[in-house]
Amino acid sequence: MHTSQLDRLELIEAWSKGNPADRLKFSFPIYAGTGAEASAVVYMVLEPGGAVPTHTDSAEEVVLVLEGTIEGWVGDERGTLETGGMVLIPAMVPHGLRNTGAGTARAIGFFAGANVVSTFEDSVMPVDRTVLGTPPVGESEAWRSRRDVPVGVQSSSLAWFPLARAHPGGPGPVCPLLNRLISLHESRPRPAS
Repeated sequence: MHTSQLDRLELIEAWSKGNPADRLKFSFPIYAGTGAEASAVVYMVLEPGGAVPTHTDSAEEVVLVLEGTIEGWVGDERGTLETGGMVLIPAMVPHGLRNTGAGTARAIGFFAGANVVSTFEDSVMPVDRTVLGTPPVGESEAWRSRRDVPVGVQSSSLAWFPLARAHPGGPGPVCPLLNRLISLHESRPRPAS
């Protein structure tokens, strides 16, 4: 039996390269690498003003607010969620969250897939990548020990890392879905700078 205690998780801090105030701490206590076959869970902590930047996920997600007030957006819709509020986020629909309250907000996301690929509009720091995902089963230890992964991301709960093409010499993409998502992301039009 795999169990997790939310208040004991080792959290990873991440932020948007373009707007460092869009910052959160998170952990994936349940995903394929912990034995899940068809689901994953992400725990998120947002300080006042902190945010989960706009992104898409490869799997449907349900977010439950455990504490605080969070503004959420899914596609063109916006709404406010308070403690006990939930939102359904379809796969591949742009979405994000922002803590609009005065105190720390905590939320948990439940995914309908044990491996999740997230594609962000802006690079996520400290890894400086836009396509991130849960590690392949059996490879999380190898990735955790890599020297080119920033130290702040090397944690015993690491479940979110740049996909293979972000790290030359890393393992190849693990399935056709990941290959397709990486190809789509790499071929999308870029705004002129």
